[in-house]
Amino acid sequence: MGVLEKKIKRNERRIKRVRRKINGTKQRPRVAITQTNKHLYVQAIDDTTGKTLVFQSTLSKEIKTKTKSKKSIQVALDLAEKFYEKLGSAKIDTIVLDRRNKQFHGVIKSFSDKLREKGVKF
Repeated sequence: MGVLEKKIKRNERRIKRVRRKINGTKQRPRVAITQTNKHLYVQAIDDTTGKTLVFQSTLSKEIKTKTKSKKSIQVALDLAEKFYEKLGSAKIDTIVLDRRNKQFHGVIKSFSDKLREKGVKF
């Protein structure tokens, strides 16, 4: 087993460990944040039916035009504002945060703090 396979298995274990503790419903969906090398993706998921209720990413035109970098904290704040607007249109005010295998700091912390500031309950 190579180094890459070990890293992938370690990340999968972290994701499973976090997911054991949280579950999303239609009234309180699970908000999963996925962070890649270039972009951020956020989606509100109803785990009882397995459907995505709200989706937003840095690939959208509103966020693309604001900044050049797609992973900075400022982009995460812009993404949180757009995601909050979509949550409001879906009448969702309470969520469960799924940070996946990432630590709760930097981009993920600033995103969640902005949502809390806007009035979303965790």
